Amino acid sequence: MNWLKEFSKNFSLALILTLFLSGIAYAEVLSGGIRKEYNQPEKKTVELKDVEPTYSNGAILAYNRGIIEYKLSNYDEAIKYFKQAVKQEPRFADAYFNLGILYDYFENPKAAIITFNRAYVINKKDYEALYYMVKCYMSLGDNVAAWYYSTKIDKKSEFYTKAKQLLN
Repeated sequence: MNWLKEFSKNFSLALILTLFLSGIAYAEVLSGGIRKEYNQPEKKTVELKDVEPTYSNGAILAYNRGIIEYKLSNYDEAIKYFKQAVKQEPRFADAYFNLGILYDYFENPKAAIITFNRAYVINKKDYEALYYMVKCYMSLGDNVAAWYYSTKIDKKSEFYTKAKQLLN
């Protein structure tokens, strides 16, 4: 059975590498909070604020490998690859977010808070990261910090309602 898991892992890696190198977009929203695979956006001639951030190929490959390891339930490996991605690209907000999800899953709320905060600092509209910070602060019993971060969530966001429900 191990050979099947190894084959599946190698096949998935080969597939993602092939898709990435051929320029085919490969993205899907994953269950469990982890964000999608990331592809280098096509260059556009619009204002910078409208363009997705561009990351190095190495960071994107590490990030996507983290997604694959997550899908294979190899969570320690996923953490390793997400860390590689942020080491290569310190402003890779989605990689920080996914690290936070995994730290929260492994009941390490302090590490989760740090990584969710980094995602939020990079992207001030990442209300989902703020929501998870509220959740982690609540698990630590720090209701004041949880309340503080909940106030930073846009009231029109679905995460504002979720955060307020946690606080009640």
